[in-house]
Amino acid sequence: MFYQFTNSTTAYADEVMANFYHVGHEDRLPYLDGGALTPVDNTADLGDATYKWRKVFSENFYAQFSITSDFIIRNEESITFTAAASSIEISGLNGDSYDYMISITIIPNAAGSTETCRIIFNGDSATNYGEKYLYFDYSTIDMSTSSGNSSINLTNNFSLTDEGYFIGRITAKTGQPRTIKGISYYNKATSQTSSYVVGIWSNTSDTLTSLKLFKDFKIGSEVSMWRV
Repeated sequence: MFYQFTNSTTAYADEVMANFYHVGHEDRLPYLDGGALTPVDNTADLGDATYKWRKVFSENFYAQFSITSDFIIRNEESITFTAAASSIEISGLNGDSYDYMISITIIPNAAGSTETCRIIFNGDSATNYGEKYLYFDYSTIDMSTSSGNSSINLTNNFSLTDEGYFIGRITAKTGQPRTIKGISYYNKATSQTSSYVVGIWSNTSDTLTSLKLFKDFKIGSEVSMWRV
């Protein structure tokens, strides 16, 4: 451990040698008697923009204010529709380096037939998708599987007067299973209908760089993505 020396006071030789020992081994944490790392609150930094610590190990971690580091979790997109749209595309992704969380709030247009919210990756709309569902509607539970699709259905058919939601995680590292897993739900009368979805993208060679959502989104609909 480090020791703090005070001017015009006596220091023990072993304390001086201990400081030299830790400096020689590239330690940089000043240590005071009693365990405090700094005698004044909110004044000391751990590393800097040029010389960073490689790893930090801790039993517990406490932060008084926000954590701004991008590698913990980063908001990739936050979109609120200011005009009606039938689709939206998010690009600039890197599925080999990150997984993604996605949240969708669907306020549907009032006209037209019932429909699902669909997703495709990298514009790959050929028959390269499959789906597995556990579907609950009122008191009915149903399971289904499909393959050879041109997209992945994230929601089941629901009325254009119902507000729908989907939240899930995208895992798409090249060469490994490419999936989007999550749950969709919406209000119908006084009950709630939900679907547990596993969507499969069978293209294992392309790096995930973009995704496109298809649905008649009304003003106020929202799409958010975070990389994790």
